[in-house]
Amino acid sequence: MVSHWAKIDPTLKSKALKRLVLPLVRLCVRSSCSLQDLVEILKQGFVEVAAEDLGAQQLKPNVSRLSAVTGIRRPEIRRLLKMNEEDVSPSKNLLARVIAQWQFDPHFSEKPGVPRILTFKGRSAEFKRLCERVSTTLNPGTVQFEFERRKFVQRVDDSLELIYKVVPLDQEPLEAFDLVAKDIDGLIRSTEENILAPQHITNLHIHTEFDNIVPRNLTTIRQWLIEEGKDFHSRARAFIAQFDKDLNPDLTTAQGGGKVCLSAFSVTEARSTEEDT
Repeated sequence: MVSHWAKIDPTLKSKALKRLVLPLVRLCVRSSCSLQDLVEILKQGFVEVAAEDLGAQQLKPNVSRLSAVTGIRRPEIRRLLKMNEEDVSPSKNLLARVIAQWQFDPHFSEKPGVPRILTFKGRSAEFKRLCERVSTTLNPGTVQFEFERRKFVQRVDDSLELIYKVVPLDQEPLEAFDLVAKDIDGLIRSTEENILAPQHITNLHIHTEFDNIVPRNLTTIRQWLIEEGKDFHSRARAFIAQFDKDLNPDLTTAQGGGKVCLSAFSVTEARSTEEDT
């Protein structure tokens, strides 16, 4: 894929990249991650992304090609490839996909966003069929065990009731940072298209900020943002789900492959230590 960055002036590119890197550097400073640590991680990232890009071009990501793309010497490439092989991470959040299927597939929900209570015992168990709709390689017993371990579901006799409609990330820190990484990647791609290759209808990119809030009101604001954000995403999921082939049986013969990503976050902080007045 040709990058839109090829169109812009190198000086502007350098300044833009510096602005994008600064939040990561702040995180490194806060977490006592040194420059040497970050450089090592960046090398691993360069090799991983270069391999993905070559694979997308139907090219074998061998050492010579990876070295040419990244500018990293071949012996270093070999070392980094071995390290990346040892870092086994899930490619997709299958639990989130099962939850989404449960909420929006009419076979398993009362209406969009309202999942039914599903049986889980026997060969014809509804929970088994749910997992098979997501992936034929999924083991329903393993998924059920994980759901119950994380308290995503509760048993109602021989059936399961979905408690969480989204995967709570406070239990799994690495999964939380996986989501942050997806958010960052999506935001960069969205802004890149809006600025460098604008379409008739642009990507959504809205930022709201107030910088002189009375600190005692931050908790109230934070709670309001959480509740409003949940409601907005619930409506968005119900609307977008009707256009997804996996969730709408009426689209079985239609061509799929399109992707929509919508994310939301908020940050509140009390900068002043002075007594409220």
